Amino acid sequence: MELLEALRLLFLCVVVPGLIGAMVFGIALFFQHPRQFVRLRWWQVKISLVAVMAPTAHWFMSDRLAMVRGAAESGVYDQSAMRQFGWGLVFLLAGSVMIVLLGRLKPRLGQNWAKTYAKINAGKARV
Repeated sequence: MELLEALRLLFLCVVVPGLIGAMVFGIALFFQHPRQFVRLRWWQVKISLVAVMAPTAHWFMSDRLAMVRGAAESGVYDQSAMRQFGWGLVFLLAGSVMIVLLGRLKPRLGQNWAKTYAKINAGKARV
């Protein structure tokens, strides 16, 4: 029971403020150059992952944590709920690492900017 309380406090005091800060700074960075970011495939993939993973992970993990907490309060050791909660944390960590790597490495994902910008700029008249 004490471990669950420590885990809850860790998420509440460290993880949630860190995520909120990262989101605020990410949104501020996006609004500096929104048109350029929207064209980037790595950014599209990253935002899609965040849009799918955040609510799904929140729903799954909060449900599993409630199951584990309920079992702990009743004095029953629920191996299945603990295993599901552990695997949920593993997949959440793997998805988070993938999102961080997409933002850090910025892979091209088949995008060739030299050809794309040449086509865009060829149609514009220069003064």
